[in-house]
Amino acid sequence: LGSALNDLNRVLDIDPEHVNALVARCTTHARLGDDGAAATDCDSALALDNDNGFALEQRGLIRARAGDRAGAVEDFLEAITYEVNAYEALYNLGFFALQEKRYDEAIRYLSQALEITPFLGKAYAARGVAYRITGEWELAIADLEEAITIIPEDVYSQYELGLANRFLADRANDSGDTTRAQELYQNAAAAFLEFLNASQPGDPFVPEAQAGLNYVNSALSVIGG
Repeated sequence: LGSALNDLNRVLDIDPEHVNALVARCTTHARLGDDGAAATDCDSALALDNDNGFALEQRGLIRARAGDRAGAVEDFLEAITYEVNAYEALYNLGFFALQEKRYDEAIRYLSQALEITPFLGKAYAARGVAYRITGEWELAIADLEEAITIIPEDVYSQYELGLANRFLADRANDSGDTTRAQELYQNAAAAFLEFLNASQPGDPFVPEAQAGLNYVNSALSVIGG
């Protein structure tokens, strides 16, 4: 990143109004942890081209990190108006909607982000949670498994995967499909164990994961006779 920053500095020394270089340097500063310099470059780019979707997206990310959610949402909404490939804006709009319990909206934004970038693990993870909460357990399982494949260290998705498998197992068991229920309870147990083994001390979801593991083990003992 340091050499990229040097290259961009040289370009902007020659042409201080090179919008794409300003946006690129904004992104580079942000990746280097210098949000102040990043914000300056984004503002300069937008002063020259106020419809630049990538500059709006980057400024939204800076605002989100600073805790200005309202400002970030405003920038993200503008970004996706002007730039169809602004997948980070779409992801963040989806994640904010998930946090605010607007699940259908979250799924819509996250799905749009994944259409642009199919390997965005955090989007699968967030959409999986939204699907789990809305009772779309098969879709939740597919998304959460994809998230874990892309981001193996995503411990929380193991917890969510345990929940989705458990609820789907309960439905199968209630309908009399004990073979399917047994498979799903076993999957739930494996996911809860993965979470418990990898979780950090004090993780607030540990008691719920342990309770989930106890529940599915009890269900398996009943099914197994």
